[in-house]
Order: sequence, then structure tokens, then C-alpha cells
Amino acid sequence: MLNLRQSILLRNSFIDVRFLSKKLIKSKIDYSLVPKLDEKDLDETFTHGSGPGGSKVNKSENCVVLVHKPTGIVVKNHEFRELERNRKRARELMVTKLDNFINGDRSVEAQIRAVEDEIRIKKEAEAAKRRELKRKVKELWDKGNPPTEKIHDQMETNTDSTK
Repeated sequence: MLNLRQSILLRNSFIDVRFLSKKLIKSKIDYSLVPKLDEKDLDETFTHGSGPGGSKVNKSENCVVLVHKPTGIVVKNHEFRELERNRKRARELMVTKLDNFINGDRSVEAQIRAVEDEIRIKKEAEAAKRRELKRKVKELWDKGNPPTEKIHDQMETNTDSTK
């Protein structure tokens, strides 16, 4: 199971990680570089909200603005009607932004993107191989020669490997 910081970063990432296996995530992604938030480095202010939610949102100060003093990164969050949920979410977003700012290509989001790209490239290569085999079979049928067992075996192994 993922720890709290890992789940926060995965939930905040713009990449759909639901399709990555947990084993792949744990084995390929390094969470050791994720920065820890220090409350004394944060400047937190609350402002009036706006948008959907009615008068409760418009009258109360439930929009959270977090500023990380050392880096100057600003996060504004107003997803929920409740202040505490917005405070928690703003901190989650701040951790993600700090990770991206400090670690760059080694941030969790970048690592997830790299793993997804690797999976996508592998699937595209398998699909291209399958298309080529199907094209060969079609050519053989068009010429009047039924395909041999060898081609059928290749097609079966390729379709089995993508499942």
C-alpha cells in the first residue's frame, strides 16, 4: 500500500495512474526525493471564495492561498466549500509543485510519465507487429496460399502477450 505522501502525489498528478499496476509503480518510481513541507516556510491566507456553492461560498473565507517563502511558489485552492478540506488540498498541491520545482525530471510526476511512455511504446510496438502479421496472412490468402502453421502460431503468441 502507498504511504500518505505517495498517494497525495499520485492523486495530484495529471496522469491517469489507475492503469499502472501497483507493483510497477513501486518498482519504477522513487519517492525518496519528495520534499517535506515545513509549516514555518508557509504563509497561509484565507480569502472570500466565488463561483458555485451559493452564498456560503461567497460570504465565508474558505479559499486558501499558500505561499512557500523560500521558493515563492503560490498555490490557491478553492475546490471545496469547507475551509479545512481546502487547507489540506492546498498542502497536497504544494508538495506536488515543490517536487516538480526541486526535482524536475526526477519528480514523481515525471517518473510516472516516463513509465507510461515506456508502456505506451511497448504496446505500440506489439500492435505494429500484430498488424504486420495480419498483413502477411491477408497477402497469403489473396495469393491463394493458405497461411502456414508457423504464421498462425506467431499470431497466437502475439495476441496472448498483449492480454
